[in-house]
Amino acid sequence: MKGKKRLFSVIIVLFIIIIGLVWWYSPVSLMTNVNSEDVSCIEVTGGNSGGVFLITDTDTIVSIVTNIQNTPLKKSKVSIMYSGALYDLSFKDPQGNTVYNLIVNDSSTIRKDPFFYHDSTESICFDLLEKLEVTARVE
Repeated sequence: MKGKKRLFSVIIVLFIIIIGLVWWYSPVSLMTNVNSEDVSCIEVTGGNSGGVFLITDTDTIVSIVTNIQNTPLKKSKVSIMYSGALYDLSFKDPQGNTVYNLIVNDSSTIRKDPFFYHDSTESICFDLLEKLEVTARVE
């Protein structure tokens, strides 16, 4: 009887480990519950400059939301206790409420606590954010 209980315990532990590994390595999609038509502006804080600029152009908002939603991401590490950001994005509804918030660290990394997410294709809208930040500084 002891042998059966021990075997059962080992099987349960292995099952939990396998489920955990599948969960960790499964692709993730962010912003799945956000409709781009419900976002009236994106408030972007530049981590290097400290400046804040707003993205209000509807086509640009749709492009950024769609890009983030369609980028396959994988968890890379836990982000708790990390600070700093290259771009902190706050997606706002017409009433000014934040509907989603995330941090773009570089062309392949997004931080949405409690994890860093990595995009192996480097297709995150990083270049667009850089261009918009330069334009915002000039204006």
